[in-house]
Amino acid sequence: QKLLKKEYSEILNQYDYIITPTCLNSPFRLGELKNNILELYKTDLLTVMASLCRLPSISIPWNFNSVNMPVGIQITGPEFMDKNLLKTAHYLEKNSQAYLTRAVD
Repeated sequence: QKLLKKEYSEILNQYDYIITPTCLNSPFRLGELKNNILELYKTDLLTVMASLCRLPSISIPWNFNSVNMPVGIQITGPEFMDKNLLKTAHYLEKNSQAYLTRAVD
């Protein structure tokens, strides 16, 4: 945990934020993966690092995939910069494809 936190701190000393996909896999419909534990595990894999490092992080909708399901990004910031992270996330979300073009069922 200390090594991870050190690496994240080094990155955040060079950059304001770390932006990653929220999930490794594409979104799925409710109940679709209830019997596939490995795929369900993969949905949370990328969000764990920020929690382990005790860094503020937020996931926002970013775009839609080819079957019109939402795809998110995760934004992680430096310690104690929660307010700036929320402002940045708000700005990015309001200018994202997910916000600018609404999904149509």
